[in-house]
Amino acid sequence: MNYTKTYDYSNNIIPYGYKYFKSSSSEISLSDLVNSVVQNIIVYDTENDIMNEFLVVAQDLLNNKDKLVIGLTSNEIIKSLKTKGVNSGFFRSTSEKSNIAIIIVDKKKFYLAFDENHIYETNSGNNSLVFNYINHLIWSKSEFEYCQGRLSEVKSTRLSIVKPIFNQNMESQFSYSTKDLNCDSYLKTKEDNTNEDSLVMHNLTKSAYLVNDTLYLQTLENQYLPINNWQSLIKSQSFKNNTFKDLSNDKLWVDGKNVTIKQSDTIVKKYEKPLNEYKIFQPDFDDIAGEYTDYTLSLIVDVEVEPITLNSNYKLSDSYKKIDNVKNTLNNYLEELDKLIDDKDAKKQLKTIMSERNLEEQVRLYNLFIADKEFGVDSLNTKTKFKSISFDKKWNVPSDIIGKLYTKGSVTYLAMKDESHIDDATKWLEQNEIRAILIKDNGKEN
Repeated sequence: MNYTKTYDYSNNIIPYGYKYFKSSSSEISLSDLVNSVVQNIIVYDTENDIMNEFLVVAQDLLNNKDKLVIGLTSNEIIKSLKTKGVNSGFFRSTSEKSNIAIIIVDKKKFYLAFDENHIYETNSGNNSLVFNYINHLIWSKSEFEYCQGRLSEVKSTRLSIVKPIFNQNMESQFSYSTKDLNCDSYLKTKEDNTNEDSLVMHNLTKSAYLVNDTLYLQTLENQYLPINNWQSLIKSQSFKNNTFKDLSNDKLWVDGKNVTIKQSDTIVKKYEKPLNEYKIFQPDFDDIAGEYTDYTLSLIVDVEVEPITLNSNYKLSDSYKKIDNVKNTLNNYLEELDKLIDDKDAKKQLKTIMSERNLEEQVRLYNLFIADKEFGVDSLNTKTKFKSISFDKKWNVPSDIIGKLYTKGSVTYLAMKDESHIDDATKWLEQNEIRAILIKDNGKEN
């Protein structure tokens, strides 16, 4: 028996989560920057945001004697340049960590780089100060130098290269910001379960804020530099109380896991019920649907109800063995008595017992016969060769037309070929005071 019910979840609500944006790269690439160099390029990157990729892309530039490559990086990276085949350019290391990689082309174009796929031009009135700050680090805060394939320790500084002072002019009203700036809408680097309006970025400096269409990133100390066309940085955006149908075309993050809402899904449930119950069994569709934990616009609950079917896990009831033992013992006794008894009345009585088809009655008549003082064992010159036979009503088994008894564990089952004799089976069980579950005999050996 099959039952089906369809649930419409299209208007179900997801209270809070994130929509993922399609991954995209910035309009500017490392190759673009390298190819645009006329005189020199400066890269300040101590956290290896783009340094390794830059060294690969800039191979021709490094070998161009008319153009200068200047790098300010970490001690770890500068010590690895030799193994990377870098034999030209001018590199120094510093312990002053960069918040984000800064690239300066020909001292005119300034770029902020999160990784090789996300590079953005920055243009502010403080660009000259940015150059002077990095220049200050190169000459006053460096520890090792790598030039012409040789690594050496920096033992002198140029005190004349003074650290510039930035004027901090932050906007007072942010549309989004990192939590340190106390805005109601947040810029984040990962999705979470807090119920707040948020943009999650691929990469982000520790402090940043958004005003109109301009994103300001903390770069050098407390200096925030602006970038436009920054939308490719967005990884996901929060939403509240959206319906399944409104989100069905989006890749989502909900309750700590990635989610895609399906157009349709099916949950299949199979039940095995007794042979006399499976056709009237009514499944609880709501309860079954409640087991579904995924997300779908439409859920089909498909229920299949079949009778419990006999298999190798069921054991033929011990009653059959006990019945066979009773039959064999009784037949042997009756045959022996038939040979020993000559009395006509006793013979007639014996024939009646032998012709009785009900085993329980046959045993009862036999026990009465051997206990009879006139015809029983006392009248025979034997040493109690014939003993009374015990028979328990619980050992009764139905006719093969009705079915066969089996057990599994401590439960008794009545296996039937078909459903045509269910009434007979129920009546037989009641008459014999046997509790058994009706099941289907599939006709295979078990």
